[in-house]
Amino acid sequence: MITKNERPVNIKDLVVDEPNTDRYGSFDPRLLFSEKRQQQTVALLNTEILKNYVDSFALLESIYTLLKLFPEKSGDLKFKTALQQKIIQTLNLNDHKARPVTLMYANFIFPEDIEISSDIQKQIKADFENVDKNSGWLVYNSNLLLGLKAYSPEIFHSIFSKSSWDKMERELRFTNDTKNVVRKAKLAAHMRLLDPKRYEEIKLNRAFWETAKDEIQNTSNGLLCLDLALNVQILRAKAVRLTKQGVEFTLPESQLDGNTPPLPEARRF
Repeated sequence: MITKNERPVNIKDLVVDEPNTDRYGSFDPRLLFSEKRQQQTVALLNTEILKNYVDSFALLESIYTLLKLFPEKSGDLKFKTALQQKIIQTLNLNDHKARPVTLMYANFIFPEDIEISSDIQKQIKADFENVDKNSGWLVYNSNLLLGLKAYSPEIFHSIFSKSSWDKMERELRFTNDTKNVVRKAKLAAHMRLLDPKRYEEIKLNRAFWETAKDEIQNTSNGLLCLDLALNVQILRAKAVRLTKQGVEFTLPESQLDGNTPPLPEARRF
């Protein structure tokens, strides 16, 4: 019999809290790329480079991503010859038809040859203010903000508002963990780079990490996997910062893939 001083016990309150994996993913995405797979990715990028399709933001982003994940592969890419010269010729800084985010990634790859001038910084700001008028949030928006934070912190802090963060947070919340994990990882990584302190409040659940790992392991789209892998690294890093050389991060100590994170000591009763 339950007296008025006793309460029924809810079995849900007796469970141990699920290990917190929202900060340090329990796998290193680089380990999911065998040497053969790395070579295949390099070959794919070289094919695109030799097509001289150098005004492609996606291509430049993929090259940058590969160099961040596997810097030792730099010598295997043909970008130091064909791509570099073509970029310098094509992405003339006086040509404002070039997309700002394209110039940004070109600068990350070739900092000595491509400069982000004050005029380009103003163009990035103008582009952001134009797209920010929309009610939703696009990855392009946060790419523009990343460029401003890297090259002009003063402009960045003048336009990066709570409204912008709220839009990103709302978009993140409504992006499905399993059906659109690539987009969710990119958005979350951008949020962490833009405001690491506020990002501490963001929680990515176990379904996200498991889906991200499965996607990197099994999808046939090599460049898509590359993009997801770098964003996972940013999300699992102990510390991140954005500089004029792109993202820099400190990774957690190596974790054996498949190890279960330790259970927290606290239990709820």
